[in-house]
Amino acid sequence: MIRRNVKAPDRGQDLWRPERLLRVFNIWENTDIVALARLLAMFAFALAGNTSAKAETVRGPAEVIDGATMVVAGKTVRLDNIVVPPLGAACAWNGRPFDCGKLARAGLMDITAGAQVTCTTARIDTYLCKADNFDLAFGLIHAGWAVPMAAAPAHYHRKMEEARSRKRALWGATHSDGTPSFALTLIR
Repeated sequence: MIRRNVKAPDRGQDLWRPERLLRVFNIWENTDIVALARLLAMFAFALAGNTSAKAETVRGPAEVIDGATMVVAGKTVRLDNIVVPPLGAACAWNGRPFDCGKLARAGLMDITAGAQVTCTTARIDTYLCKADNFDLAFGLIHAGWAVPMAAAPAHYHRKMEEARSRKRALWGATHSDGTPSFALTLIR
């Protein structure tokens, strides 16, 4: 530790006065403390950069809440890497109004019905879920009930393009005012 011209305090002098402490503990001149601070900062950034939660797996039948959310073994899980219309999202097919959110929920209910669902933590608030070893997010994209997020795996995006070209589900829907391609509004 480096100290520069620090005098011993006179008897009766207040050792804890801020000016005195700043002179004694001048951290900008004390290379040991600066090195320790840098090391602690790097450690803190490394911990902050680790955003993945501890891997957790839940198994059981699924109770579907919406097009991307279920309760499995008492745990509420949201599918990772997809966007679905919220419940109440108005859309139309052949001029007839529908709730696309309810239809997306029905799509998830269809692929989980009677299946053992296994979900593993993907990120802090989302899960990779499979029903009898079938990727649920991929299945919803294939059926046209969901679109992949920008950071989703490449095979999700290829499957979306197939669903889009075949006008499956949301890709065949329009906005309730007749504006084409309801699914395009979900892409982020």
